[in-house]
Amino acid sequence: MVAPTTDDPGTLQVTQDVHFPITQDGDMLTIVFQDWVTSDDMQRSAQLDPQLAISINGGPDTSLSAVLYDNYATNTSDIGPNDGFIYIFPYSVGSVSSGGTVTLLAGNYTIAATSGFNPGVTQSFSGNMFITDTYGVRISDIVAIPEPSAYAAVFGATGLALLLRRRARR
Repeated sequence: MVAPTTDDPGTLQVTQDVHFPITQDGDMLTIVFQDWVTSDDMQRSAQLDPQLAISINGGPDTSLSAVLYDNYATNTSDIGPNDGFIYIFPYSVGSVSSGGTVTLLAGNYTIAATSGFNPGVTQSFSGNMFITDTYGVRISDIVAIPEPSAYAAVFGATGLALLLRRRARR
């Protein structure tokens, strides 16, 4: 993630699909990055381009108009002041049902140039994400996003285990 400035756009890279199990019926509105930044008490937003790509219940990919907010200026139900979020235009998605799954598809997005965007977002995100309805109430399970280095450790340990197993067989 690179935050936009007045003169330059930023970037948002989703490196792998993120699957959100839906726990209650509702109109999907936001994808929340819990405790993303320390609030600067000034909420700023910027359009994402291309449109956000999601899939509902394994269906076809859907492109949605979306805006990235750097932090929430106050508390609203399950969204706190340190939470960044992607606002999805509500007419784009409609209702999702308990037992279903919403998948945020991997991709690269440009964040439109804007002034005052919280500089704390110039980092990779690791933590919890979830989906809320139009009232800011969480309607999905919380999904943990690990540090990128955690993937390297897991893949490295797996490779080492396979190498040792192969040598033990000889």
